[in-house]
Amino acid sequence: MEHIPKVTSGLFKDNIAPVPFLPSECRYGDTAKGIEGFNNYPRENGYSSKGLKHQHQSKEDQVAFVQSWLFFGLLTETFGGPLTQFNGNEFIDWASSPQPLITTGGLQKYAWYWQAIQMHETIDDTLEHAARVDACLQLTCAVVNGILSGFELPKATPICRWPRELVCILSIIAVAEYICNVRESIAVHTRTRIGRLNLEWKIPFINDALSAAGWCDGEIWQLAQTNNVTCRYYLSTIDRHALGKDHKNCVASTGCRTHQLDYNKYFTQHTRSCLLNTPGTCGEIGPAMNSIARVLNTGDIPVVVQASDHRRSSTRVKTTSLHSVDRYVAVSHVWSDGLGNLHRNCLQACQFREIQKLVNDLYEPSLHPVHFWMDTLCVPVGADYADLKVAAISRMAETYRLADKVLVLDNSLRNCTGEMSQSEILIRLSHSAWLTRVWTLQEGRLARNLYIQFPGRAVPFDGLTDPTMINRHSLGLSKMLGSQDRSYRRSNPCARRLICALSTGKLSRLQIEYSRKPRQDDPSEEALRLAAVEELRNRVEENKLAEVWTKEANTLGIQSENVDADEHLRVFLEAVQFCHVLEKATVALRKIQGHHQIIVSHERDTLATNESIRFGALNSPTSLLTNVCRAFTGRTTSRVEDESLCLSILLGADPTEILNIKPLDWRTKDLLKILNANHHFAVTALQLGFDVQEQLQACQEARMKLLLSRIRVYPSSIIFWQCKRLRFDGWKWAPLSVLQARWPLDDFFDNTFAKLDNHGLNLQMPAFRLSARPEQDVGLPKHDLDTDSKDEEVLVVHTKTDGTTDGLGSRRSWQQLIMVRGPASGQSIVGLSWSSLRDRKLLNSVAILHQRDQGVLVSIEQETADLVTAHHMIPVRRFKQNTSTQGTKQIHVNGTWVSEQNWCIR
Repeated sequence: MEHIPKVTSGLFKDNIAPVPFLPSECRYGDTAKGIEGFNNYPRENGYSSKGLKHQHQSKEDQVAFVQSWLFFGLLTETFGGPLTQFNGNEFIDWASSPQPLITTGGLQKYAWYWQAIQMHETIDDTLEHAARVDACLQLTCAVVNGILSGFELPKATPICRWPRELVCILSIIAVAEYICNVRESIAVHTRTRIGRLNLEWKIPFINDALSAAGWCDGEIWQLAQTNNVTCRYYLSTIDRHALGKDHKNCVASTGCRTHQLDYNKYFTQHTRSCLLNTPGTCGEIGPAMNSIARVLNTGDIPVVVQASDHRRSSTRVKTTSLHSVDRYVAVSHVWSDGLGNLHRNCLQACQFREIQKLVNDLYEPSLHPVHFWMDTLCVPVGADYADLKVAAISRMAETYRLADKVLVLDNSLRNCTGEMSQSEILIRLSHSAWLTRVWTLQEGRLARNLYIQFPGRAVPFDGLTDPTMINRHSLGLSKMLGSQDRSYRRSNPCARRLICALSTGKLSRLQIEYSRKPRQDDPSEEALRLAAVEELRNRVEENKLAEVWTKEANTLGIQSENVDADEHLRVFLEAVQFCHVLEKATVALRKIQGHHQIIVSHERDTLATNESIRFGALNSPTSLLTNVCRAFTGRTTSRVEDESLCLSILLGADPTEILNIKPLDWRTKDLLKILNANHHFAVTALQLGFDVQEQLQACQEARMKLLLSRIRVYPSSIIFWQCKRLRFDGWKWAPLSVLQARWPLDDFFDNTFAKLDNHGLNLQMPAFRLSARPEQDVGLPKHDLDTDSKDEEVLVVHTKTDGTTDGLGSRRSWQQLIMVRGPASGQSIVGLSWSSLRDRKLLNSVAILHQRDQGVLVSIEQETADLVTAHHMIPVRRFKQNTSTQGTKQIHVNGTWVSEQNWCIR
């Protein structure tokens, strides 16, 4: 499957299996048959509609038919047509020996053709094609899942040992997922309202392949939540055993815990070469604490360097202030790699020397030695230096922002073997330990120049996340077109459109003229000149390609049908990544730098002084908050109290007050965790007035409440975030943690605001006011809600027609609802259900607020003519109309639609 990147290093790089081409008496052909033809294809060829059974064929012959139908047929229905001149033989490698193999190298070509068609076609044509492709994809998923249920494999079987029939099925899934990705990308860029298509493939064997490669149960579970089958197939070819990590405490329910520190066992480690050559006897070294204290007490930031002293063989550390050196490097590292120290500001001498060398290697020898900052050495440790530690952490944003470079050290990246392609570097980084930790987000995001250390070289982060560096689609497209005969290019409509698109990359005559001008005295003219110079620098290759293909278009007599569509197509070619493996990696890495760049003020507390953060012209407080919180999702920290601390730094706030809320020491915390795990003890303690869980969460809750109280303005969608929430009165709408949150798909573009006051969160939003039917509710106390129902409950809302069209679409689509369960739902009321609300006569005192695709259930406390005060209860979502109602229990209520209502959510 050539459309999937290949791992070039490690023991599992060959954990792949060639996909055999299985000849079949049935050949789908290169002409699309439409939805009905695709559906009826099995029956027309003697197969039953259930189970794909054929009385006269072997299992391999049956799989050969499935390949003809679901592999080649799906390709034909997606890419076939007179404009593409689709040829299914391009997906067969006839030269392979001893038998022909399936190849997917042609997918990129036909994806480009698909783009070329959609950019020039009408929306109606696009929607018609999308409906056909969607129907074929959904049928493919259903049939494949039925076939997969008949396979059995031993546990932890790598893909290279899968039976060839299963490999054929995997190739069908990979092609279907590729088509899904192309479909959604085109829909976005053509502004076509095509809904998201979610296909659920039931292939547990891919998890076994990941396990064989060394991924733990926690990682495998997390990967299944965020990665499709193609991504997990690729990741199963990365050798995770080589990392040497202990995953014995990792389970699916809690995720990977190997990077969570055990403070009882943590120690500062030696380098690998030191352990091999001198059995780790070099000893610890570090800066003098009086030097660190002196710098911090002056309001500055300490940096260190290896002292030059040829009279002594031992390594010494020199400390100075940040503002007394020309440049310095801030080091970002993963504590679980052993570069931290819980007791002293020291590293093993071997580690210090190695880090100094890596820092020096970022610069020319004439600038050596280069000073550096590292938390292990520069943030004071111990009770005697508690105030200085607060000072050092409160200046951390400034530390990383002012650093000339930030160097990332992660053993999973530093210990890779062999040469790696840029795509492999990108993917390995996106799944590294460094990218999963809370503290490293702010260290990477605040950096001006971020470098990732790999064996023998440090790679600039900017080059990894530049889409034109990742995709290089124009070069690939030019190569593909160049390999075709001129007669084919002239006759193929898609090829002609792609040639026209490449031709639009040429700089205009005006841009070239401005780029050649000398420096201008007039500021506006100078701005135009600089912009032209920058454009010319960024589009050198694009301009060359444009010249080549403009000449070719003239030779072939090709004229543009629509110049604007051609220009749009060229931009689209470079902006979109169809390979889902690379796309997921790119999205993960872009979370580091964020869609918005914050400007951290030199004032110590931008939140307190301005009631908001200082932003660039295109930023807003709400979009930045959402962006930062989203970037934290999926990350972990050994101390949950640190989450609000890192959030405050990224939001430009002075973290001093947050730091003054002290967490429990790790020994006390570990003891309380053990006691809380004992249900009998926890219940007994609660009866005696001691809430163990409350003690464990006290610091985390107090810190988050303090941070959120200083923001004041929020996106309205914050009430829909599926996350754990605070338990304080007036704050039950507020997130306790966003590390495991699930997000509304469109909340990043939410332009409605909610404001915080002393009573709660104030916002304006449409809602359904519920009431019981047929009898009337009476208000009862809102507690002790319980239910014995095992079935999923669906709330069916019956609304009256008021003769208006206001909110009509929302009223219709929000008439069947379910509560969002799970650890990220934020539910704190035990046993809450629709039936419990009905049985307790509480339906008259609840409402459902909603915004686009998100909803939340609230309990009304009091109301006036202008304002309704309510308590946040639990997120809800629409029950899909085409979902089976088997195993569900329907609760019917009346609903009154309120188009605009002022709410105070507590």
